[in-house]
Amino acid sequence: MRRPITVIHEPPHRGSAEGLHYTVDIYDANGNYVMLLAQLRHLKPAMAAYEAYLIEMRDETIFLRQGARVVRRSDRPEG
Repeated sequence: MRRPITVIHEPPHRGSAEGLHYTVDIYDANGNYVMLLAQLRHLKPAMAAYEAYLIEMRDETIFLRQGARVVRRSDRPEG
C-alpha cells in the first residue's frame, strides 16, 4: 500500500510567481523539460516536496532547482 504524500502549499507572493525561488520539475531521459511539479519560496519546503515526488514518481527524472542552478536531481547520486 502506498503511503500518503503531504503536499506543502505556500501562499502566493503578491499575486504572482515572483519570490518563488525553487522549482521541482520533471525532465525526460534526453534532458528536456517535461513539466513543473511545484514552485516554492523556501528551501526546506522545496526539499520536502522534492523528496515526496521522488517517492511518488520514482521512474521520473526529477530536478530541484533554484532558478537556473540545479540543487538536486534524481538521476545523479549526491556527494
